[in-house]
Amino acid sequence: MSTRIVSIGLATVLGLILLAAWVSWQPIGAQEKPAPVLQKWEYKIVLPDNVEDPRANQAQFDKLGAEGWELCAMHSSTRPNYCVFKRSKR
Repeated sequence: MSTRIVSIGLATVLGLILLAAWVSWQPIGAQEKPAPVLQKWEYKIVLPDNVEDPRANQAQFDKLGAEGWELCAMHSSTRPNYCVFKRSKR
């Protein structure tokens, strides 16, 4: 009777080991995904139409926004002042 209990115990342990090996055997997630494509940008430097009143430039900037440009930097410590816009490279 003790041989039968040992055999059942060994079979159970072996079954659990095989189950754990089967469950953990999957491709690594990083190997499944291709490398991400780097985003490419294009830039535009713009001299605002009116440097004294920034609100007067709204139509100019609205037009750039409609074309997909996004303001990413402003430089106002020198004359002329300028803005840098960027958008995804087309």
